[in-house]
Amino acid sequence: MSKPTAIQTPPESTPAALKRLFERANAEQAAGNARQAELSCREILALDDAHFGAWHLLGIIALRAGDAVSAVSSIERAVALAPGRADCRSSLGFALTALGRREDAEAAFRKAIELDSSSFESHFQLGNFRMERGRFAEAETCYRRALALVPAHAQTHNNLGLALGQQRRLEEAAGHFRRAAEIWPGYAEAHANLGHTLRLARRPQDAEEACRRALAAAPGMFVAQFNRGLALQDLGRLDEALACFRGANTADPNYPMAVASEAVLHLLRGNFAEGWPKYEARWRIGDLPPRHFSQPQWRGEPLAGRTILLYAEQGFGDAIQFLRYVPLVIARGGQVVLEVHAPLVPLAARIPGIKLVARGESLPAFDLQCALLSLPLAFGTKLDGIPANVPYLSPMPERVDHWAARIGQVPGVKVGIAWAGRSTHRNDHNRSIPLDRLKPLFEPAGARFFSLQVGAAARELAAIEPSAIDDLSGELIDFAETAAAIANLDLVICVDTAVAHLAGALGRPVWVLLPFPPDWRWLLGRGDSPWYPSMRLFRQRQGGDWAAVLGSVRQALAERVGARPGTAM
Repeated sequence: MSKPTAIQTPPESTPAALKRLFERANAEQAAGNARQAELSCREILALDDAHFGAWHLLGIIALRAGDAVSAVSSIERAVALAPGRADCRSSLGFALTALGRREDAEAAFRKAIELDSSSFESHFQLGNFRMERGRFAEAETCYRRALALVPAHAQTHNNLGLALGQQRRLEEAAGHFRRAAEIWPGYAEAHANLGHTLRLARRPQDAEEACRRALAAAPGMFVAQFNRGLALQDLGRLDEALACFRGANTADPNYPMAVASEAVLHLLRGNFAEGWPKYEARWRIGDLPPRHFSQPQWRGEPLAGRTILLYAEQGFGDAIQFLRYVPLVIARGGQVVLEVHAPLVPLAARIPGIKLVARGESLPAFDLQCALLSLPLAFGTKLDGIPANVPYLSPMPERVDHWAARIGQVPGVKVGIAWAGRSTHRNDHNRSIPLDRLKPLFEPAGARFFSLQVGAAARELAAIEPSAIDDLSGELIDFAETAAAIANLDLVICVDTAVAHLAGALGRPVWVLLPFPPDWRWLLGRGDSPWYPSMRLFRQRQGGDWAAVLGSVRQALAERVGARPGTAM
């Protein structure tokens, strides 16, 4: 006769019993016993398949284990069972983010906030999504709402600082980075971000100190090392800056910004042999999307009849500066196709022996290619061998005649001015000068001023005496027209912008007002430029000090026109 089996008592499934099971599951999860918590959840679901809390917790356990697919499946079940629960929607947002479904995740966080406006994590994560999309003002709003709920959250302060920094509200940004570091003194990223922001605010000494604090918290933080290098460069401590760039590259060999910055520092010091090869790293820093050609890059070898594409890659001034190499390429025995942006086409068309293409037009067949700013590498250019056969550009004679009739008969020294570059340039806040700061230049008698400024900055003329400056901007439709106007001027005074390069390439007298530190092409400490024999440089001695520069320019202009300078700035 067989032995009788024991009678199995089914688990109790009353609401109170399920509550006790769920509390146990949560306690197991909190204690780090994910496997036991999962078993407890499944025990609950065996008794009540509609227990949204168990589905939700199962999803959280799966998400923390790296199984985003299972997490989304479980949390979506919880959401279906409890559509009014904000915490389930927020967890779904995290799971969808892990799965790469970012638009769906963003929608989940929005819904969580709609259900419960006190959902801190949802506000914070929605801010992160806004930042990713470049919607910085909206991100700011999200982070401020998150901080209203949890005022001492270091990462939210840090991210709010990033959103404000992107809006150029640098002092506000710095305040939030400081607050993040106060809450969490070892928060290296906040210290590094503070350093970057203070540098942009022209406070390099404070920036360097903030970067040192970041490195004290995280010695291998290559971004902080890099930002410290930039601050040291701004302070003129170039050897230390170079060591920082090299240290950042050692810490992360895949960090091209450090290599490109080292290259720029070498070029600034006239060390072209090391600078040009490293300058090729510029293609990998994100500012310049590389052109993907199947044809190889030209390295300076004889062309032997082959066709080479030369193309402009950066701003108008860069293109103008390096068009000097086009005749040298032609001399290597090939056919040259030159691609430039449309405003440069009429000017570049004056270069003989090329086939000209506007950027965006179809390219003809070619065998080799080279960006204009890679030509110094191809030719092995050294400081004492810069090709400066100036002028290497020329205006159209008929347009020169037109401008001669327009301004050629005006009495006095005819001076063209331009005070602002492209606003999207990363250093424009340092290189451009508000027009009203230039008023002292207009005081010496015997000079007549003509505005060569185009774009939004030309509107600043409305605040200047109508008789002080003759505005030419309405007729300067491209660089060929500007070149023809410059040909009829005695002098051009401008900041570091395309007008400076154009006047220099035409061989016309040009005075350039440079910030500190200057762009690499102007080198250090000299009042002339080996790139442009007709150029004179007026340099800041310290960052932001335009008053001394303008005083020197006014004195030089007064001497030029034979007038006695005034005394007031």
